[in-house]
Amino acid sequence: MSVKKGYVYGFFDLKDAAEFKNVYSPMAEPTLKPYGGRFVMKHALPPPMAAKMGMKESKGFGTTGMMSFMLEFDTFDKAMGWFTGPEYAAVLKKRDEVSDFRMAVVEGTPDSYVHSKAGLVVGFFDLKDPQEFMKVYSPMAEPTLDPYGGKFMIKYPLAPPLAAKMGVKESKGFGKTGMMAFTLKFETFEKAMGWFTGPEYAAVLAKRDEVSDFRMAVVEAMP
Repeated sequence: MSVKKGYVYGFFDLKDAAEFKNVYSPMAEPTLKPYGGRFVMKHALPPPMAAKMGMKESKGFGTTGMMSFMLEFDTFDKAMGWFTGPEYAAVLKKRDEVSDFRMAVVEGTPDSYVHSKAGLVVGFFDLKDPQEFMKVYSPMAEPTLDPYGGKFMIKYPLAPPLAAKMGVKESKGFGKTGMMAFTLKFETFEKAMGWFTGPEYAAVLAKRDEVSDFRMAVVEAMP
């Protein structure tokens, strides 16, 4: 039986890029080791920044940020252990000095591990009309993934009452995210972009925006 993976993902803006790279990152990355965490995605979202960093140009919707990232852990409990642990707590002051994060701890579906160079669509959303979202929008939107081989890797409630209602472990996070977290996985970045910009998904955008408020971006997993 496949075990579900734990993830921490989200978006962030840089207040001091040099300090982030030279001081915060060397402090923060070693905090992952006791929990077996690893980066599976780091992607610049503004086109000039992506070009400078040698990354493919992303597309997105809503307010995200300058960078997207994803950490993978063997289990949700290990992800939560890192997020709430003393090692990461020791670097929070520096993190908030040099950046502005929005992120959440979530659990993936079975076989949700991120393979090298996979295409991902990562994001968060709020519900304006939960019933209409579930009964009308979702049945319209999910079949649009089929021509591109897209699958849900994460679909996770972030608001505690919603998590309790859906019978999943309570998430923790930081910054403004939303009521729900989601990630779609595709074989390649090009397939993810094909879905995001394709006619099938375009046909459901009016209903999406009527019933929900999305923030999302197309990104590529690390080699």
